[in-house]
Amino acid sequence: MGLPAEEGQPPVDRAGGGSAEHLLAGGQPGRNPAGDRLGGYHGANLGRPKRPTAGASRGSCGRHRVGGVQPGRQIATGSGDRTVRIWDAQSGEALLVLEGHNGVIYSVATSPDGKRIVTGSNDRTARIWDALTGRQLDLMDLSNRIWSVAYGPKGNRVAIGFQDSKAQVWDVASRKQLAEMKSPGYGTIYSVAFSPDGSRIVTGSADTMARIWDAQSGELLMTLDSNDIGEIYSVSFSPDSARVLTGSSTKAARIWEAQTGRLLLTLNHDEGVNSAAYNRVGDKIVTGSDDRITRVWDGASGELLMELKGQNAEISSVAFSPDETRIVTASKDTTVWIWDAESGQSLVILEGHGDEIASAAFSQDGQRIVTGSRDRTARVWDAAPWRLDDYPGNETHSLMHRYNLWSHERHRDLSR
Repeated sequence: MGLPAEEGQPPVDRAGGGSAEHLLAGGQPGRNPAGDRLGGYHGANLGRPKRPTAGASRGSCGRHRVGGVQPGRQIATGSGDRTVRIWDAQSGEALLVLEGHNGVIYSVATSPDGKRIVTGSNDRTARIWDALTGRQLDLMDLSNRIWSVAYGPKGNRVAIGFQDSKAQVWDVASRKQLAEMKSPGYGTIYSVAFSPDGSRIVTGSADTMARIWDAQSGELLMTLDSNDIGEIYSVSFSPDSARVLTGSSTKAARIWEAQTGRLLLTLNHDEGVNSAAYNRVGDKIVTGSDDRITRVWDGASGELLMELKGQNAEISSVAFSPDETRIVTASKDTTVWIWDAESGQSLVILEGHGDEIASAAFSQDGQRIVTGSRDRTARVWDAAPWRLDDYPGNETHSLMHRYNLWSHERHRDLSR
């Protein structure tokens, strides 16, 4: 089942979210699979703002999530210390501290243009902030703990997933609730995502069901149920909105027809699938499993194309680079591996985290990778040189900052 949740907390999403309370100094160099040390350090200190907020605690790290702000320049982090911080990518300085929540911030997402931030917390409020000034624009005092938030593809709507088996859609401009989606059973909404065209929403729940909803009316369009689906931690639409990909605690990822709910393909592993993702075109899928194997599949036929082996523990997160040439995999063995997506050759191993890595994702320009770990840090790595035809040598690849990774896609928060 992957990374276990703490008592009273939902499981960790495995599909590309990031976690951060602090980014600690003292980075470690990466190495290639042969064990040679590389020059790419990741040691900028984003964990010690120059003017710390009174009462902030380095040790109070609950579930939290990362969202991009200004592409390539800033990062927003949500934390167990009840604050959201926006960091300068180059200096590591905390530019803004967004204060107001009275509980752990479980989820953070940014609008597609990077100008606004939405936060969800166990204080039962969702808040919208100006990402440039830090001013709170809106407070939605809601009825239950919030576990997931996501912006729509145009940035004019926000979807919110709750502990009490419901999700809601809010209009950002009017600040009014547009729709409510109530699951028939009971189960925390661990994951929520808009379709790329914004017409539908898919939710993943603890009640073992994924559901597709009309994003305007909140009407339940269909339930995705294979009778052996397990708790669902990861949901996403294909780039053309025609299919839905789910990852769950059972030994498979599943592809569904988004219009009919028909199960199309089952992608099997020997253990639970923690993460599943399409490439940007949608013709390939990558899955990561507790069986310590990453598999690449044909997105149309479900044919197994290759297996990526070498990591020594469960695979917790997988993703394609935007140009589809590389794959990143994160593991409970505290390493991140980058692979050539065509040959399956491992290119580099990133080390430095002190505990299990829960999430890894490429920036939208493919130049950086962000990782989130149970060591209470997120780290950002320069990914540009790591290609099969341009292997890094002794050059130093300085820490760059997290790009706008999750602007308008569904991303989940993480447990520490």
